[in-house]
Amino acid sequence: MNRIAIKPTWLITMVSEPLRDHWLVASAGRIEFIGPSLPPSLEIDCHVELPNVAILPGLINTHCHLEFSDLSFPFVADGSFTKWIGDVVSHRCSSTDDPLTSRKRAIQCGVHESYSSGVRYVVDTITAPWSVDWVQEAIDDCSLTSDAAITLTGNVSFMVQACPEVLDIRIDRRDATQSHCREVNRATANRNANRKWSSGRQAISPHAPYTTSLQLVRETVQLLKEVDGIASMHLGESRDEIAWLSDRSGPMLEALKSFRDSHYLENIGTLHDYVRSIVEAPVALVAHGNYFTNEDLELFATHRQTAAIVHCARTFEHFHAHESYPLVERVARGVTHLLGTDSRASNPDLNLWAEVQTVVNSHSIDPEPVIAMITRSPAEFLGLSDLGTLEVGKRSLCTAIEVEGLALLSADQVLNRLVRQDTTAVPLERLL
Repeated sequence: MNRIAIKPTWLITMVSEPLRDHWLVASAGRIEFIGPSLPPSLEIDCHVELPNVAILPGLINTHCHLEFSDLSFPFVADGSFTKWIGDVVSHRCSSTDDPLTSRKRAIQCGVHESYSSGVRYVVDTITAPWSVDWVQEAIDDCSLTSDAAITLTGNVSFMVQACPEVLDIRIDRRDATQSHCREVNRATANRNANRKWSSGRQAISPHAPYTTSLQLVRETVQLLKEVDGIASMHLGESRDEIAWLSDRSGPMLEALKSFRDSHYLENIGTLHDYVRSIVEAPVALVAHGNYFTNEDLELFATHRQTAAIVHCARTFEHFHAHESYPLVERVARGVTHLLGTDSRASNPDLNLWAEVQTVVNSHSIDPEPVIAMITRSPAEFLGLSDLGTLEVGKRSLCTAIEVEGLALLSADQVLNRLVRQDTTAVPLERLL
């Protein structure tokens, strides 16, 4: 099949108001045409009408840890972030399975789950062991082999930006994690030449200030400047972290004592020092960012084109059930926000659309800018020029939402209907 034409009830292009009863024509994984009627000059091999379906650009998850996707339930928070960290570390050490087998299974489960919920691109924070072959196998498993699906997706249905962690809470961990980071970035660059599921861009994640010195963050940012790379770091995530950085107090003082060495302790900064350093990266994704001062936020606003906070709404609720995330206020002051799922250690699933639903239903905010946080905005932010919107020439890696009654709605009503809690996002080819 060379060309497929699909007409849903609504096209959510993210560059215009929703389009009613328009055709989207795709060939070899690219959008060739969008319009209310098909030009006679286009030779169409297959026509598909999808009533009560809305088609959106493929969803982009800018913070995830696929390696915990074998968990059935998130670890209980119990009001203590430090205890939760201990549970995560214990989980990594407790498996009786072969570590390669269990890690491979978890990562592949995460790819399958993400793809099944309409995600097309994920920034995955990774630790050793990890393999490009595991990712390739999982993507191959997801890829449907029908002519229609291949016409829509081309040679890839799901994309991953691997972001290997580096840390130096002990000097031996610095050497090991930096070595793994170099191996991952070489492997993804080589694989990108063949299958294109990675952009080939280098990425590094200085883990968090309670495991990573300010010196290592600065060195990482300098390295990324040389290769126009991506930095992703956990910052301002918990009050335990704030207490540790402020005056070396709180639960982290004793809980992580046996892990620290003098090199790390001599090279820690304040939270603002870390913020000031990470925003200098060519692209900086700051995961969570729940607790920042006005001075910190001014830095993010100043660097809004290259530094973004990735809000993981359901993870925030998991740890901070009685608090409200100040999203509206931060966006109003010019701070770029994107959305992520974090991991199944803190979230019941990897359903990125559920993050949109959570944000819209817990804040006084219109759905369009929230949907943009998982489509247009991350594509622009990460330089993914062929994703993020539905336009001619871009990839036809689309996401679909099917719900009764869409034909009865106006363009002003459809987005509000799509973000209600009873809707589910899926890859478009799953509906064909």
